[in-house]
Amino acid sequence: MKARPFYPALVICTILLSAHAGVDLLRLLALQAGDLKLDGGLVPVAQLVNDQDDADVSYSTAWSQYLVVFEDPGNNGDILGQFVDAKSGELIGGWFYIAVSAGQEYYPAVVYDDHQDRFLVVWQRNYCLSNWCYFIIEGRLVYGSYQGTNNWAGNVFEIANGHQPTNAGIDMVYPSAAYNADEHQYVVVYQKGNFSTGNFQSIYGQMIRSDASSPEVLTGVSAGFEVASNGSDIQVKYPEVAWSREGGSFLVVWQQFWPNKTDKIIGRYLYDTFQGTGKTQVHGTGGYVIAPVFAMGNVPNVDEYNDPAVTFDANNNNFVIAFTHTEINGLIYSNRIYAARLKDAFENSAQNVGNPFPVEATLNVNYTGHYAPDVVY
Repeated sequence: MKARPFYPALVICTILLSAHAGVDLLRLLALQAGDLKLDGGLVPVAQLVNDQDDADVSYSTAWSQYLVVFEDPGNNGDILGQFVDAKSGELIGGWFYIAVSAGQEYYPAVVYDDHQDRFLVVWQRNYCLSNWCYFIIEGRLVYGSYQGTNNWAGNVFEIANGHQPTNAGIDMVYPSAAYNADEHQYVVVYQKGNFSTGNFQSIYGQMIRSDASSPEVLTGVSAGFEVASNGSDIQVKYPEVAWSREGGSFLVVWQQFWPNKTDKIIGRYLYDTFQGTGKTQVHGTGGYVIAPVFAMGNVPNVDEYNDPAVTFDANNNNFVIAFTHTEINGLIYSNRIYAARLKDAFENSAQNVGNPFPVEATLNVNYTGHYAPDVVY
């Protein structure tokens, strides 16, 4: 299976997982000028007056079309979309607005629902009321293929809102989304904390029913369920999520930030159907370390593990997590991309609940200067 003809321009390193003739093919592709020959060349998805940032992409199996979503920060922070033909790499129609309001919208993510043939796009928005402003998580459904002047399959709706009309509100930022194709439910995970101070001690999630004409946030926009919560000296950032049909579970991964200590990649499994609020959606009693699982550098005391991404490899029935490994040796920073495999579901047999699963394979790209990978099957 050859590489797909489109790659988000802002992703520096992408891991493509595919199966060919029954053999798993794990290819590490460094998206730097001259390093990679793309099928058909680069596709300029958006050429606006302003910058285009924080792109994400999902694939419509019914129509063989990509939906690329991205942020337009120059126009008060709007979220835009563009359809791309998966076979030719040609743009389908022009870009269109997905979210445009008086508040700034940032950091979009997108996932496809093959049952309803539509995409869910989520983002964070600056929401102001009674002179207090907080970030909330919103979403919108987009048709699974280009529809011309109106590609919206529904109105903007709230997913998570911790706003209070006093200085007691909570910010919800950096959303990621996955889809349970068997039970027709989305999960959206996000950081929860204080954006102005950068203090994020919790990761929360929302389950959204997708098989109705309009999405239903099952956990309530002000509630959600807790995925991770840490003390004031430990912060959790940049959650990503993927779904396993074989394991019947979601896997959430995130970066755990320890001041003056090694940053780690942590993971936790979720039930893939609605279980309720609080901690009822999660397996086990806590997260577990994905990286480091061994000394990956020459100076492990100052190693850092950041920027996780996750997908599910349906050929081998396991999750694949990619992340940045930074080794700090004096003034020299060595940045590499690693990948690790985890089992497809939470298991409590010989292992204690909440313990880490064995990492089945770890790959070292062995380049210097690679950051922030993304991964897709």
